[in-house]
Amino acid sequence: MTYNIGKELRLRRIYDESGLIFTTPMDHGYSIGPVGGIDNIQETTRAVFEGGTNSIIVHKGMVQTVMDAIPANGKILIHVSGSTIRSHLPNVKILTSSVDSAISYGADGISCHVNIGCSGDDQMLSTLSTLVEDCERTGFPLLAMMYVRNDDGHDDITSDALAHEIGRASCRERV
Repeated sequence: MTYNIGKELRLRRIYDESGLIFTTPMDHGYSIGPVGGIDNIQETTRAVFEGGTNSIIVHKGMVQTVMDAIPANGKILIHVSGSTIRSHLPNVKILTSSVDSAISYGADGISCHVNIGCSGDDQMLSTLSTLVEDCERTGFPLLAMMYVRNDDGHDDITSDALAHEIGRASCRERV
């Protein structure tokens, strides 16, 4: 991996003065339908920025709706994967946008949701791999939202699941 000045500059804009990112995901309406509290997305966007967030995450279909509510120093990440609760495989996220599309929308980066441990995780990991390559090529930041989730939609938040067995075994060998 080589140094990419474009990616470095974009990351500097996304991180705050303390070197942290405080982002507010507002992409859930795509997956679960209308969500209380964000029915007036412009008002909610203003409120989360006034509350201290430095970026929001939305699907590209919401960019035009929220753009006037984003302050001059506010950042936007476009969420490029999704599914719906109405699907027969609601935990399988498919690609809904691209890096090039996010760039054309003026985004500061993208996010992608991947569930591992469920049917279709191989496809989601392959999609993530392609996005990583596209982001490296274009110098664009990528946030991977990784969940250990079974086919029933239950998240496994145990340390074993989160560390992955292979990673744990590798760590034990070093001790």
